Amino acid sequence: MAKLTQQLRYFIHKKVTEDTEWQGVEIVLSGHEVPGEGEHKVMEYIRLTKAQPDYDPNIRHCLYGLDADLIMLGLLSHDPHFCLLREEVTFGRNQRRSKELEHQNFYLMHLSVVREYLEHEFQELKQPGVLSFPFDMERVIDDFILLAFFVGNDFLPNLPNLHINEGALSLMFGIYKKILPKANGYINEHGSINLAHLELLLQQLEELELRFFEAECSDANWFKGKQHSTMAQMEEARSKGRLVLTTGEKEIFQGIKKYVEKVIEHKAPQPYDLPVSLKASERKFVEDLANALRLKWDSIRDEDTGDRHLQLQPFPVGDEGIDSEDDGEGQVAILRVLSNYSKAPVVDVTPEQAQADLDRKYKEKFAAWRDEYYKSKLGFSLYDEKEIRDLTENYVEGLQWVLFYYYRGVASWPWFYRYHYSPKISGIPPPTLIQSIGSDYWPRYP
Repeated sequence: MAKLTQQLRYFIHKKVTEDTEWQGVEIVLSGHEVPGEGEHKVMEYIRLTKAQPDYDPNIRHCLYGLDADLIMLGLLSHDPHFCLLREEVTFGRNQRRSKELEHQNFYLMHLSVVREYLEHEFQELKQPGVLSFPFDMERVIDDFILLAFFVGNDFLPNLPNLHINEGALSLMFGIYKKILPKANGYINEHGSINLAHLELLLQQLEELELRFFEAECSDANWFKGKQHSTMAQMEEARSKGRLVLTTGEKEIFQGIKKYVEKVIEHKAPQPYDLPVSLKASERKFVEDLANALRLKWDSIRDEDTGDRHLQLQPFPVGDEGIDSEDDGEGQVAILRVLSNYSKAPVVDVTPEQAQADLDRKYKEKFAAWRDEYYKSKLGFSLYDEKEIRDLTENYVEGLQWVLFYYYRGVASWPWFYRYHYSPKISGIPPPTLIQSIGSDYWPRYP
């Protein structure tokens, strides 16, 4: 690099001396003796010139390079006339092209067009009453730059399951449009993260991680149980002949069974009334049982008390009920239903208890899923509190470090992200921890 700097100095001196088009032009050479990436040196120069009182806002910038960071840097300049000069990139093993300059295709990427696309993407936020604060497209662009950090950059790995080639940016756009109306302002405040607004974003990202977890576990039997309510599970079991009754349902069944036996023997002319004290799940049980036994059921209102109770009675003759003239096969089916319910085991687990058990199992599996990620990727457990804290703190530090780097320059030369992978989204620390590494964090570094 020292030799390259020396040759560039010679080249510039030669062109200024011999080529009139190079004369009267300001040329800045920042070589190996000045630390930093080339594009950030250019952005530092643009920031300095914009701070001058005679800066022309209509000046045009053209930056050369293929790095995606150049798009973000150009956008955060907020200058309307900014373009990138990019060479054509071809993919595939059989792509053989001459490396000579005259055979190379170049393209100009106008960031003004990118800005228009972003404005179209977030136009719904401009509608009256959507935001509790003024809509500012320049601030939305700043937030977009921060959102892009979560799908990875040169200094931080992408969050798990957020891959740009799998539509991660579109997911982030949807989340952003969902949380911004709930916030009192933007997330990126000219290069500093608003921690309260970041918390809203992280909460939505946690929900996104749960969806990824459920997608990966969709074939597991325990998860299929989680997707259905307890009553739906019981109905499914009954349809397959695997009936499970509670003690209360068993008692209700015994009373209905005696009534049905009398109906079959034509000794039950009166309807069968059930108590008003039935729970909703028991009422559903009675309705399903009545349908299986070909009994008519109604919800009857007591004129004195106003309470409603279920009432069972046979269908009229000729309505395909028990008293039908051709009821031989029907009676066999009814007796089969009675036999199945009589043999059904009794398990005293309420729907609420069953749902709580499913929720507990869901949380255990989710924790095991996260634990496997940390063990396989990072070599420590989810339950190693110090390691998890160090990891997540280092990651949130990285968010602010990169933002400072983009907007102000290097905040700390010694800092770096110490891990090969990012934390799980649900492992990013709460605001109390984020507060400890906020804007006052960086002066602790030399």
